[in-house]
Amino acid sequence: MHPVTVRSVTIVLALVVGVAACSGDDIGSDSTVALTASVPTTAAPTTAPTTVPETTPETTAPPTSPPTTERATTVPATSAPDPLDEAAYVELAESALLDLGFFPDGWEERPTSEDDDAGNERFGDRVAECLGTDDERVSELLEPREANSPEFAGPGDSSTTVEHQVMVADDEAMAVRAMEDVAISGADACLEQTMQEFFDEEAAADIEQDGVTIGDIAVERIELEEPADLIVGYLVELPVQAADGQTASGYLQVFYLRRGRALSQLQLSSFGTIFDPEGVRLLTGEVITRLDRIAE
Repeated sequence: MHPVTVRSVTIVLALVVGVAACSGDDIGSDSTVALTASVPTTAAPTTAPTTVPETTPETTAPPTSPPTTERATTVPATSAPDPLDEAAYVELAESALLDLGFFPDGWEERPTSEDDDAGNERFGDRVAECLGTDDERVSELLEPREANSPEFAGPGDSSTTVEHQVMVADDEAMAVRAMEDVAISGADACLEQTMQEFFDEEAAADIEQDGVTIGDIAVERIELEEPADLIVGYLVELPVQAADGQTASGYLQVFYLRRGRALSQLQLSSFGTIFDPEGVRLLTGEVITRLDRIAE
């Protein structure tokens, strides 16, 4: 569980550059979609986030089509695996991942690309240097236990995607320390600085060959009602300018959630507009419901 990885930002960067490089019309008019309010079969918990940044961009109206696949109702066992049995932890984490049955008709699964481990290490080292934290993070110790969903993509040519990750700590105290890793003070400013430097040095030349210019990357902490040991959120904005001078932005919203010893990372990416607040509420509510099943 990282406070944003190279791959997660690269996903949005590729999305933004792809749309901008191929633009013949208004690049700010992409058909970003949201989740319909009728998606969950159970009410979303009241602990789901209800606030978004004060500078939230315009959002699009959610679709009206209900899901066509029923979500599995089997509740997995919650007994703690042997601390030495990493495979058992992964299996438990997999049982709490989001699946395609949660999403409305028209959404689809896509395989995720391989993570850039070397890039993540360089990126993480820079963030740690900025924050002044050189010790190994608890979340890094939990990486062998990660379970990852496919990429869920919105209907048609939509640029909206969702990814989900779950991991299980030895106990609640360990999970709380992992949340402290991503909630550390100053993380937003250091992420912003490191991302800008990283992409200026390693991605700018390739991107500019397509006639696309990346502007100043912005990262801000999302204000939420729940305490930071239960949920932390960040909003990343990547502004671009196409060769014809048009401008638009790609967005990445990352939420880190905890229930008991169970941890989750939820990534929402889009172009032109951010994921709508109601869709965020539905998704985080469903994630919390699934984490509760394996929390003890």
